[in-house]
Amino acid sequence: MTTLMGGDAGGDAGTNPNRGKGLVTVSDLAGVAALLEAAVLEAASDDSKPPIRAVCFDLFGTLLQYDEATGSAAAEALGLSRWRVTGRRGEERRRALTASAALAQCLQRAGGTTGDFARVAMTSGSLPVEAEAEAKADAKAVYAAYLDRLADHAGVRLPDAERAVLIPWLQREVASVGWIEPGSVSALQRLPVALAVCSNLAEPFALAAAALLQAVVPARQQVMSCWVGAVKPARAIYAVVLSRLREVMPDLQPEQVLFIGDKTVEDALGPLAFGFRVAWMRRSMRSRS
Repeated sequence: MTTLMGGDAGGDAGTNPNRGKGLVTVSDLAGVAALLEAAVLEAASDDSKPPIRAVCFDLFGTLLQYDEATGSAAAEALGLSRWRVTGRRGEERRRALTASAALAQCLQRAGGTTGDFARVAMTSGSLPVEAEAEAKADAKAVYAAYLDRLADHAGVRLPDAERAVLIPWLQREVASVGWIEPGSVSALQRLPVALAVCSNLAEPFALAAAALLQAVVPARQQVMSCWVGAVKPARAIYAVVLSRLREVMPDLQPEQVLFIGDKTVEDALGPLAFGFRVAWMRRSMRSRS
């Protein structure tokens, strides 16, 4: 029987998790359900295997997606390339420029300091309840506040003309957020364990994700970096996941939590080092139906 990576398997944390002994790979939520069924049988036949009592999902690339290709005309209006290069050396790939990446380039062009742009973007936000109230009162204000926080941190003022392009661009991206897999809500509701999510997200995307998740994951178990001030793979964010789950299961142990995501460091090596068990989500991004 295939076992879930966890416990002392974390000693291989410096390697590609796909080569780690015992790592499970799933491709969809049906695979997650089958994995949990297998884990129940494994725990029943082997006392050394603790039962899985909770699953924590990464969000984008694992459960959710958004349309990155909404800004070709906006990039041109800002005098930027519509493409960006991502990935490690030797594995680079060209992807569409996103609104946040365009914002970073605009701030840098204005002389701003953007060395830790990604961290600031994903850790600066209002408290969730306040952010939701702001979004309901004036959704545009959430996007404007996001731009202002990053411009303030960079030490420059974003020109009004650039704000007028970036805000609707960001709005289009956020409006495109949706489930990767049709039927995700019912599939998640059928899983026989407590659910949590843990994601590195800027606040506009966190609000969109929270709206989709409200039927399946309790608000306290939606751990978004912008609202807890920590990003994966820092231990602090996994500690928040565990503490929030312990609010409903006080005796929950790290090895009883299965973390599922699509990224090597944030969703496999980081959770393993914290003590969670891990399964790797490997699915191709499909168009939202």
